[in-house]
Amino acid sequence: MDLTNQIGIRSLILTAIFAVCAYTLHSLDASAAVLAGGLIVFANFRLSSKNLNAIMNPGINPAIGKGLALVSYIVRFALLGTAIYMVITSGIQPVFFILGLSSVVGAIFISFRELRSAV
Repeated sequence: MDLTNQIGIRSLILTAIFAVCAYTLHSLDASAAVLAGGLIVFANFRLSSKNLNAIMNPGINPAIGKGLALVSYIVRFALLGTAIYMVITSGIQPVFFILGLSSVVGAIFISFRELRSAV
């Protein structure tokens, strides 16, 4: 299994752990906020890694790669902004939402040794 998939799985596991803790210590709404943040950041991470792999393909023309990178960045940024706007305007608790958004960062920290050995 490659490192990108491991980070994605660890991110989902951290999101689940955070959501259970939020439910246990606070409320169901807090748990839903953590899940929303975790799923949004997971989707963004997966799209970013797939686009980066496509751009870094050795057979691709560099000019096409730059254009693909720009378009994918703009589309991902617009989708992410729309999703975050919809979640925040729905009345979700922002602290728990941000906790969910941090799950990929936690997964990257957990994967630090593997990242270091891959370089």
